[in-house]
Amino acid sequence: MSVLLSGDALDLPARLARLPGYAETRAALAYLDPPFNVGTAHGARRGKGARATGEVAYVDAWGGLDGFLGMLAPRVAAARELLTPTGVLFLHLDHRTV
Repeated sequence: MSVLLSGDALDLPARLARLPGYAETRAALAYLDPPFNVGTAHGARRGKGARATGEVAYVDAWGGLDGFLGMLAPRVAAARELLTPTGVLFLHLDHRTV
């Protein structure tokens, strides 16, 4: 059986524990797509295809690379803890943090 969960990786263990039969489940794959540490706020989209010019949806500023890594490290660790010994973790980053 497969389950697809999205959200903050720090919340995933608790969310899995609430699913019947999944408390001890380990994942074969984890895909993390964190913010890219661009140092700015991003506006919300106001319709399909619209530019993101609405109210602030999220702030992607972490006070530099150390702050970004401080946010990212526990999330990578939480995802890794959920993997099987042969599980694969994909971490989607861009040029600002690679």
